[in-house]
Amino acid sequence: MKKINLIIIGALMAILLSITALSQGQNPLISIKFKNSTVTPAISMQEKDTCTTTFYDETVDVYGSCIHYQNYTHCTNSSGSNTGCSSQQIK
Repeated sequence: MKKINLIIIGALMAILLSITALSQGQNPLISIKFKNSTVTPAISMQEKDTCTTTFYDETVDVYGSCIHYQNYTHCTNSSGSNTGCSSQQIK
């Protein structure tokens, strides 16, 4: 009798855990906003704005390494004639 009770309790726990896992799905969030505007005292307008936010997981494999480049410009004369600038890129 004790063994049957343990089996029933174990089965119920497994069912509850399965239901909990299924309910954790990432459903989209839907929000609806209403905006009321009065055109004239007798006429009003209601605008419905629906926004859906969908969540997703993404895994991207990265191969190799990243290289950082820094671009900068150096001006030799900042005003007047003969203003010259040089550009350089550092890796």
